[in-house]
Amino acid sequence: VLANRTVERAEAEAAALGATAVSLDRLAEELALADAVIGAAAAPGLLVTAADLDAAVARRDGRLLVTVDLSMPPVLEPAERPGIV
Repeated sequence: VLANRTVERAEAEAAALGATAVSLDRLAEELALADAVIGAAAAPGLLVTAADLDAAVARRDGRLLVTVDLSMPPVLEPAERPGIV
């Protein structure tokens, strides 16, 4: 799944990768389903907060969530919590 601020851009990128596109307003749902989250965006601030990650982990039935942030500045808030790697 590839999320972007604009669905059109997400769809174009996702098509090239054979992925599904979603807008950022669906990100909370997708965090609960994903095995890994990779942040790679040019954004002025966080796109995923520690509260977002906590909410996702609570819905994951004990499955770990791997997070990797490639962005500068970071877009995933660091979360050293059980359930998040």
